[in-house]
Amino acid sequence: MNHSHDVEIFTEYRLKSDAERYTWACWTFFVVISSLIGDSTILVASIKYKAFKLHKFTVTFIQHIAVSDFILALTYVAPCFASLAANGWAFGRFLCYLQPYTIWLCCPGSMFLICGMTTTKFLQLKCPLRARSWSKMMAQKICIGCWILALYYPICFLIIDPDDIAFDYRVYVCNPMFSSPIWKLQLLISFVVVGLFPNIIIMFTTVFFLYKARKSIKNPTGVNRKTKMKWQGIITVVLTATVFVMSYLPVSIYFMVANYVSKNPASLGWFHLDFHRVAVSLIHTNITANFYIYSLTVRSFRVFLQQMVKFQAYSPIRHQ
Repeated sequence: MNHSHDVEIFTEYRLKSDAERYTWACWTFFVVISSLIGDSTILVASIKYKAFKLHKFTVTFIQHIAVSDFILALTYVAPCFASLAANGWAFGRFLCYLQPYTIWLCCPGSMFLICGMTTTKFLQLKCPLRARSWSKMMAQKICIGCWILALYYPICFLIIDPDDIAFDYRVYVCNPMFSSPIWKLQLLISFVVVGLFPNIIIMFTTVFFLYKARKSIKNPTGVNRKTKMKWQGIITVVLTATVFVMSYLPVSIYFMVANYVSKNPASLGWFHLDFHRVAVSLIHTNITANFYIYSLTVRSFRVFLQQMVKFQAYSPIRHQ
């Protein structure tokens, strides 16, 4: 790191109460364990055991989102837990420098992936005959495109000021400081184009799905296995998208307008301290939620989990 930048900032805003700090640490520990186990299970179940009986496009997006959440749990939430436990950053300058790049790759990556998932599900409903010819390779190419788009922020960090990173005691993670004057307009434009616009697409398609569900309830045409499978996929996409928007919209709003709200280090005020802390913490909810959403909405995945639990329960008996 460049010595012109502080390694730690807002040290006066570290949590003074051990009860608050340990409560937050317990939450992050739960998120880490839940996400690492949950996302690993999702990947194994979907790749090896084909336990997701959904459209191949939806399954491909689910796999990539699980990879993104796994990386975030490992490189974002786990160091946050350790920092809360130690009440400070304990992993050295290099890892502090590296952490924001994985966060700002995977968070936008998740957004683009969910935007892609809701958009393709929307097109499946609007053009069902054409959707039948969509291949898994096509879905993989779209997901790779989402990851390439997500490189926007890491590349901007490298170009504008690669050393402008410090440990932030407000949220107990290493963050880019956006100190350069270029960021004032850059953040506003980028969060509107790269952040707000995909969220609008996600919300529009989600509202469309809810409209279709309401219309289907009012005009039932008979329920068969194929219909159940279709609505199972729609409900999964709707809940995934809803949790994501609720988790990420506050932090998107914060970074979009942060440079336009006065930031006095002596007295940050509720927006730069409390709102920022809550907004960043909400991201944790999305990182751990998808496993529980799929367990609730995807019957084949739920059956797989039940079989795994039964296998583990009877395994010791068989070995006796």
